Amino acid sequence: MKNPLLSFSIVSLAILLISAGLPSRLEKAYEALTIYDYFKAKNLFYKSLKNDSVPVGYGLSVIYSRSDNPFTQIDSAHKYINISQEKWEAVDLDSRIDYSSVGVDSLSISNQAYAVDSLAYLRAEQIMEIDAWYEFINGFDNAVFRAKAVEKRNEMVFRLAKVENTSIAFANFLLIYPNAAQVVEAEKLYDSRNFEERTASKTLQSYQAFIDSFPSSPYVPDAEERIYTMATTGGKAQDYLSFIETFTRNPFVDLAWRRIYASEVKEVNAESIADFTLSYPDYPFMRELKQEFELAVTRFYPITDGDYWGFINDKGEVAIDLKFEWVENFSDGIAMIGEGDEVCFIDKEGKEISKERFTDGFAFNKGFAVVEKNDFFGIINRIGEFIVEPNYDDIGENSEGLFYAQKNGLFGYLNEVGEIAIPFVYVDALDFHQGVAVVTDSSGSRGLISKEGSPITSFDYDWIESFKSIELPVRFRQDGLFGLLNRGGLILTDTLYQALGDFSGGLALAASGDYYGFLNAKGDTVIDLIYSYSPSALTSSKFENGYAKVFQKGKVGVIDSVGVKAFPAIFEDVGIYKGNLVPVKKRGKWGYSNLDVNLAIGYQYSYASNFCDSLAIVADGDLYGVIDTLGKIKIPLVFASMEWLDTLLLVQDTAYGIISLAQDTLVPFEYEKATQIDDKVIQLKRFTGTYDYYDLRKKQFLRREETLAE
Repeated sequence: MKNPLLSFSIVSLAILLISAGLPSRLEKAYEALTIYDYFKAKNLFYKSLKNDSVPVGYGLSVIYSRSDNPFTQIDSAHKYINISQEKWEAVDLDSRIDYSSVGVDSLSISNQAYAVDSLAYLRAEQIMEIDAWYEFINGFDNAVFRAKAVEKRNEMVFRLAKVENTSIAFANFLLIYPNAAQVVEAEKLYDSRNFEERTASKTLQSYQAFIDSFPSSPYVPDAEERIYTMATTGGKAQDYLSFIETFTRNPFVDLAWRRIYASEVKEVNAESIADFTLSYPDYPFMRELKQEFELAVTRFYPITDGDYWGFINDKGEVAIDLKFEWVENFSDGIAMIGEGDEVCFIDKEGKEISKERFTDGFAFNKGFAVVEKNDFFGIINRIGEFIVEPNYDDIGENSEGLFYAQKNGLFGYLNEVGEIAIPFVYVDALDFHQGVAVVTDSSGSRGLISKEGSPITSFDYDWIESFKSIELPVRFRQDGLFGLLNRGGLILTDTLYQALGDFSGGLALAASGDYYGFLNAKGDTVIDLIYSYSPSALTSSKFENGYAKVFQKGKVGVIDSVGVKAFPAIFEDVGIYKGNLVPVKKRGKWGYSNLDVNLAIGYQYSYASNFCDSLAIVADGDLYGVIDTLGKIKIPLVFASMEWLDTLLLVQDTAYGIISLAQDTLVPFEYEKATQIDDKVIQLKRFTGTYDYYDLRKKQFLRREETLAE
C-alpha cells in the first residue's frame, strides 16, 4: 500500500526539480527518485550523505519507506529521517534555500517523519504482538502513535494477565504499568485472586492469616465474616462464646454476643434475664439488658384511636405511639405489627427487630417465630435473623427445640439452628411433647418417635394423641377402638374401649358398650364400668377436686376418686362438687344441696354457679344476679349476663360494665365486649372499635378514651 504522504512529496519534488535545475549529485539523486529509479537515487544519496545529510536523510527515508522497491525497510526509513531532523537545526539559511529547491524543508521533513511513524504503527498493529508494540514504543517518537501503542500494549499484557489469572500476574501488571487504563480492574482482580489463593484451604487459620497479612484488603470483611460463620456453625451459645474469646478483634463479636442472648433468653422475663446476667457478666450491652429487664416486667396493652394502633404500659402511659395499621399482643418481648399487606416485628421500645417484611407471621414462642413470605415458611430469631429461610410449605412452632416442617409433601424436623434434625420421610407430623412426637408414615398409619428420630412404636395406629404430661399415658386408636400407651411405647391397655376420656385428676373415663368407669395412669380399672355411657359423659364426667359427676339411668350423681358415692344419682345435673353448697338440678331448675344431700336452697333458677366465698351467681330465665348462702338476693336478677372478676362482677344489660358487690358502678355500661387479659387487667372494647383498660386490683382505669382526649 502506497503512503499518500510519500506520493505527494515525490510529485512536489518533481515540480521543484524541474524549476530548480541545479547541477549537482543531489539534484540527480532527486531526479532519479522522481522517476522511481530507486537504485540510482539510493547510490547517489549515499555518496552525498556526508556533506548534505539533511536532504540525503530525507531522500533515503523516502526510499526505505516506500513499498514499491526492494529496499523497503521501516527502521532504516526511521533512521534517516531522524538524521534529517537532527541536522536541520544546524543548517544555515542559504543551505535551507538550496534544499528547498529539491523540496526539503521543515514541513516536508516533519511530514515524512509522521509518515514513517504511521507505517511503523501499522506494522506493529499487523503483527499484534507485545514485543512489536514494545519495539514501536521504544523506537518511535510520535506522541499520538506512541500513546495508542502504549494503550494497545497494555491491553494485550492485561489480557494475558487475566488468562494467567493469578495474584502475581496482576501484581506485576500493576507494578510495571501503574498508569494503564486497566489499573482499577487489575486492582480488583488482584484483591480477589489474592484472597482466594491465600485462603484456598478455607480454614479459620487461613482467613485469620489473610487478615493479618493484608489488613487493607477490601476482602478483610469477607474473611472476618467467614471466620464468624465457621466458628459458630454449631449455633450454640458455647460456639459463640468460643468465637468471642478467640477472635476478640473480629467485628462480628457484638453480633455473637447478641446471638448468645437470643439463644439463652428464649422466654423474655425477669428471671431469665437475671439468670443471663449472672451467667454472662462480660456481656457488653448491660445497659440495654437493664432496660430490657425493666420492659420485661412491664405489661404492654394494644390501643387504637380508630385508625392506628400502638401500646400503653401497665401505668396507662403511651409506650409506643399509635402509628401502625394493626398490632398483635407482645410475646417473648416482641409483637407483630401490620403495614399494608406486610407484617414485621417490633420490640418493647417500638424498634423493628429487622427491616425484613413478611406476608404473614406467628407470635414468638421460646425465642423464635414462624414467618411466611411468598407462600413459603421460614423461621426468624429474636434479633430478626433467618435461622431457616422461607423455603418450606409448612412449619410448626418451637416444640422442645424442634420444629416440624413440610417440603415437597413430606414432613421432618428442624432444630434451633435450622439444620435438619429428623429426615423428611413422613406424610404428617405433630409437635414434640415430653420428648415424643406423633408422626404418620407413607401408609397413613401413625406412630411415636423420639427427638433423635428413632421409632418408639410400630406404625400401625389409626390415631395417637400428643403427650401432655410425663406421668400420664396417651390414648391411641386401632380399628375404631381405644387403648393407652406410655412414653416408652408400651401398651398399657389394649383396644378394649369404644371411648377413652382425657385424664383429669389422675383418672380417665373408659367406656365399653353402654357403660363406663375410670382407669388410672397405669391402665388399671379403679372404678368399675357401671355408669351409663353417652358421648356427653366424655366432656362432663371428669374428676375435679377429687370428685366427678356420673350418669346412671338418666340421672346424675357424684363419686369420689375411689368410686364412693358423694351424691346419689338422683339429680338431672350437678355442678362442681366443692364448698359446702353444691348446685343441683331437678325438674329443669337449679338449687343448692348441702353435703348431706339436703336441699338448702330450693329449685328455682335457670342457672346456678358454685359459691365464691359466700356468694353465687344465679339466673332466673335470662336475667342474672347474686345470692348468698341463705338464698337471699344480694344483687337483683336484672342483668343479661354476669361473671366474676375476682371480687368484682362483669355484668351486661345492653352493654358491658363492671360493678362491685355493693352494686357501685365502677366501669360504666358502654362497652361492646370485655376480655380479661390477666389477673390484673381487663380489656374493654367500645362500640366505636377503640379499647380501654381497667385495673381490677386498683379499681381504676389504666387508660380511658376520654383521658387521651383531654
